[in-house]
Amino acid sequence: MRFCCGAIGAGDCFVPANTGLPAYCTNIKPPKEKAGFTLVFDADIEIWQYVTDYRGKICWNTQNHQIQVIDRLGDIPSDMTEKVPTSDFDVWDGAEWVKNAQAEKDFHADTAVRELKERMNFATNTINILQDAVDLEMATETEESSLLAWRKYQVLLSRMGITKAPFLDWPEVME
Repeated sequence: MRFCCGAIGAGDCFVPANTGLPAYCTNIKPPKEKAGFTLVFDADIEIWQYVTDYRGKICWNTQNHQIQVIDRLGDIPSDMTEKVPTSDFDVWDGAEWVKNAQAEKDFHADTAVRELKERMNFATNTINILQDAVDLEMATETEESSLLAWRKYQVLLSRMGITKAPFLDWPEVME
């Protein structure tokens, strides 16, 4: 007897009398295959159905931009798209990725503020150590000139405006 098993394919087997077909099998011949679909047998209504098959297709989650590979039959989930986001600041509008310019601007401003704080803290710590050496009359000529350079650097940092982030021209210490 010829039979079809939905997950495995077609094959021949001997089915002893009064035992029936193996589980998930049918002797109803499947229709011709169609590109982009796979055939699934619905045992309840005893009919073959075409089910969309995107397995292996790469998609992007519209909420978190995470890339995913489709691993099950059926349509692409509603929170997924085949369209690639163009930046980390894209937002899905239901049909396309649209760049959120304000989010990008805020991100660069926050990054610039953190960078400025780190540079100011480093400058302040360096100045404090050099100033201690001067106050204790332990400073070398190099340390005294370095103290002046770090103070100038700190003043230049205090004048930095972050409104042009990420296109900032950070000052350098001129030792």
